[in-house]
Amino acid sequence: RLLQGSGVGGLAAMAEQERRSFVKGAYLIWRPMLNLAREDIEAWANTLQLPYIQDPMNDDIHYDRVWCRKQLWPLLKQRFHKMQQGICRSAVLMQDADEILKEVLESDVKACVTAKHQLDLNALNQISQARQRQLLSIWMQGEQHYRPPLAMIERLKKEVIYAKEDATSQLHFGQYYFVRFAEHLYRFSESEWHNFRQNPPSQTFIPMLDQSYTLTLGQINIVAVHQDEIGLANSLLGQQLHLVPRQGGERVHLLGRVGHRPLKKLLQDAKIAPWERHQTQILMYHNDIIGVLTTQGFWLVEQPFLEKGGWLPRILI
Repeated sequence: RLLQGSGVGGLAAMAEQERRSFVKGAYLIWRPMLNLAREDIEAWANTLQLPYIQDPMNDDIHYDRVWCRKQLWPLLKQRFHKMQQGICRSAVLMQDADEILKEVLESDVKACVTAKHQLDLNALNQISQARQRQLLSIWMQGEQHYRPPLAMIERLKKEVIYAKEDATSQLHFGQYYFVRFAEHLYRFSESEWHNFRQNPPSQTFIPMLDQSYTLTLGQINIVAVHQDEIGLANSLLGQQLHLVPRQGGERVHLLGRVGHRPLKKLLQDAKIAPWERHQTQILMYHNDIIGVLTTQGFWLVEQPFLEKGGWLPRILI
């Protein structure tokens, strides 16, 4: 009765439309007869004189689904005569619940995921434990085919999210590493994480105004500062400068600050994540430290090569 009005021609047209959708890469699964009994479908096919193809494996009770259909299902129907209708009704309600869950999950993603690989823990703590598990599940999945098991989500919460503030906990699942810093949770691919753990190589470049250079931290531009602002001396333009990685134990005197302080402490105070501190490079002219390149930008230090109206390297975000 469901499709008699369409006839065989209508079914063929819908099948062709479905085939075209698949070719276009927008394939939709169309299953309008899930709530019909097998006997009803067979009777309907005979009425319309449609060939009914039977899969031989449908009679092999070695398979669990066949055993359930051949032996368990008839037994249940003897006891529960309206079981078919009840299951169909439950399926509809479950589909409604799934739609509601997707809407809630979409709202939670907007509230908690502040960047592509970053999750706000303060916002996460504002939602229920059940919603947290759903959100962490889809976020941990990333570009992988499958979501993580519940045990992996619980490990993330215990070992990373609820770890002590000064802990360097990390969790590896599939192709991702998960780490926490301050009030955010981060997800990095394996290649990104291994690159973070390596110190950048030493580099040299000759700065020229309005020129761009590719460095470990990314692209930088050489820009002139305002005539009343302090920058690096113009005499350094055209000179060979060196960028060297941190070795540990460096002390620098930042412009406008009092005295020398350990560079490690300055990076911590600036709330730069531990894995980003490895990318820090020290800018030198001969044996003089003239600045520090960090993920937050360029830091000028007190040194002889400063003047008003000079220049600065600017990192392109």
